[in-house]
Amino acid sequence: MLASNSFLITLPSLMLCFLSIQVPDTEAINCFVCNSRKDPYCEYLRRNDTQAKEFSVKCNDSLKTGERPFCRKIVQYIKDYDEHRVIRKCGYQKSPKECYTSFDDDHEQLVCQCFEDGCNSSSSTSVSIVILTLSSLGAAAKTLFL
Repeated sequence: MLASNSFLITLPSLMLCFLSIQVPDTEAINCFVCNSRKDPYCEYLRRNDTQAKEFSVKCNDSLKTGERPFCRKIVQYIKDYDEHRVIRKCGYQKSPKECYTSFDDDHEQLVCQCFEDGCNSSSSTSVSIVILTLSSLGAAAKTLFL
C-alpha cells in the first residue's frame, strides 16, 4: 500500500517537471544588443551573419512594468562630433508609435521598436539614417525660415 501512495505522489511531480521542460517560454524574445560607438560592426549587423550571434541576447521580462520585452534600435546623430551611432537593445517601455524621432541641442535620434526575434538588425539601418537626415533637414529648415 505504501508503494502505491508514493507512486501517486511521484507521478504528478514527474509530470509537472516534464511539462515545465517542454513548454516553451513564449514571453522571451532575442534581440541584438550593441552600440556602434564601442563596436563598429553594430552599425551594419545583419540577422544571418555568423558574427551577429555574439550580439544576440535573450531579453528578460520586465519586473517593473510587467510587460513583455521587445527589441529596439536607435539611430543617433551626435552634433558636436558629427557622428552617427547605432544602438540596439532590449526595450521595456513601449511607444504608441513604431518609430519616432526626438532631438535636443546635442543630438537627434530615430527610435524604432519591433516584436520578433532579431528584428532590430541592420536591414533598415540605411533607411533609418535617411529618415533621420530628412527629419534633421526639416527641423533645420523650419528654424531658418520661421
